[in-house]
This record gives sequence, structure tokens and C-alpha cells, in this order.
Amino acid sequence: MHFEGDALMYGAIFSSPENYECQVKRLMKRTKNLALLYESKAEYVSTKGCNTNLNLIGLAGTIDGFQNSLDLGEVNTIANEISENNYWANCHLW
Repeated sequence: MHFEGDALMYGAIFSSPENYECQVKRLMKRTKNLALLYESKAEYVSTKGCNTNLNLIGLAGTIDGFQNSLDLGEVNTIANEISENNYWANCHLW
């Protein structure tokens, strides 16, 4: 089992490998849905003159290829880039 961050570390410690992998997959589906929701919001604010320049579609695509917790590193890298870009953007989505 692989984890990124303290919260997933505790999940990996206190659950069975099967439950952990199932919950990580569930979290990735939720993350994909949120990425697509924020992409819609980004499209809306771009009509108002705000360009967010976030790679939310790339995040959703990476999650489509998600197999197991070993893929968390790639998802985490993209998510950190998105968070950093959102912080410095003129129009924040969150």
C-alpha cells in the first residue's frame, strides 16, 4: 500500500489492504468529480475575463488511468501544481 500525506498514512495503518485500496479508489472518483466541477467554474469565470490556467482536465484524465495506491504520487504532483497555480492566479476558484 502506498500513501501520500498523514491522513492516508493513518488509513493505510488502520485498515485492511483491500479496504484501503477501495477507499482510495472512491476518493479518486470524488476528486475527479470535483476537478470537473471546478473546470466548469473555470470556464464560467473565463467568460468574465478571468483566466485561471489550471490543469483540471489533466487531473481528471490522470485519475481515469488510476489503478491503485501506487498511482497516488502522480495525482499528488498534479494536484499540488493546480493548488500552487490557483494560489497565484488573479481569479481564485477556491
